[in-house]
Amino acid sequence: LKARLPGQRVSELPLGLTGDAQPRYEDARRSLGWAQEEKVLLYLSRIDRKKGLDILLRALTDVPLPADRLVIVGGGDPHYVAECRRIAAEFASTLPPIEWRGEVWGDARWPLLQGADLFCLPTHSENFGLAILESLQVGTPVLTTRFTPWPDLMQKRPGAFFCAPEVASVGTAARAFRGSEWTEAQRTDLAAWAHAEFNWNSLGRKYEALYRNLVSV
Repeated sequence: LKARLPGQRVSELPLGLTGDAQPRYEDARRSLGWAQEEKVLLYLSRIDRKKGLDILLRALTDVPLPADRLVIVGGGDPHYVAECRRIAAEFASTLPPIEWRGEVWGDARWPLLQGADLFCLPTHSENFGLAILESLQVGTPVLTTRFTPWPDLMQKRPGAFFCAPEVASVGTAARAFRGSEWTEAQRTDLAAWAHAEFNWNSLGRKYEALYRNLVSV
């Protein structure tokens, strides 16, 4: 925008936390009935072609996930949902077991985010990606694309696997996750960073400064 609008002021401010949820990995998994030894991948978003669920499903067919679980949370256009279910059925022998949970609202989403080992959103584009922040604030690493602001926001912090919204690239990122270890200490550190950077006590001052600057012109 700055390049296309020379001489114009362009300001960028992130969104902030939507709650005060913290890491609760073991408690969340017990409440959801997820075995401690399995790796749980979570897709939690609107099921829309833009969000790339079909890409994720195709990518995971080539990633060895023998004892894992893919949890899909959300709803959307029935035709696209049906397409994703057809892909899942076609490649059932090479995909991890899939749990289709439908739409989940409000605080019910937090145990899913807290108990997951990896939050997956291979989106074609996001102006922010609030669900990504919600995952980070409970210490759960994310797999998402470079077509979000998060590569810049995280500035190479551990806890993210970035890729292109393409089957091969998502598969590479998923394999990188499988080859990594994510400890409780890292969850705590990632959550602390997210709470420090995106709490409204600090962001509110930035928004106030922007609006004061606007009205003073």
